[in-house]
Amino acid sequence: MEQQFDKNSSRKNPPPPLETGIEDRDLRIEVFAVCEAALDQSGRLTVLGVFENINASQIPCVMPPITIALRLRFWPGEIQQHAVKFVVTNPDGRPITQMLEGSGFNPAGSHERSQACNVIAQIQNLAIDEAGEYRVDFYLNDRLEGRLPFCVLSGAV
Repeated sequence: MEQQFDKNSSRKNPPPPLETGIEDRDLRIEVFAVCEAALDQSGRLTVLGVFENINASQIPCVMPPITIALRLRFWPGEIQQHAVKFVVTNPDGRPITQMLEGSGFNPAGSHERSQACNVIAQIQNLAIDEAGEYRVDFYLNDRLEGRLPFCVLSGAV
């Protein structure tokens, strides 16, 4: 394919967009992780110790603090108040904890370009009654936007 040049510039014309069938606005969740800790420093998200398995020496047990790190993309026209909710469910699909994070959540930024926003939530004293696959469900404005599994293993240390 021959490269095209603008006669008024030495820069190449940008290539045509890829035909993937994915709209730019389809990507909302940029990061969604269960981890040991997370930090938001002026819009920069730092995530430490991402994991998917928790080794419990015995069950039932109460887990040490678990952090949920989430980075969302909002598009022009969406810069408004949003309700964010996380629900943790057990292997049977029953909710075992529910956390509201910012019922008046309002991403700051321009109405002319997309804006990333970090949400960090910590689960304290999560009671685990059985081994198996648990999940964190993420709701934005009461709509399920993401589901993240993590596994609790019994007797492994």
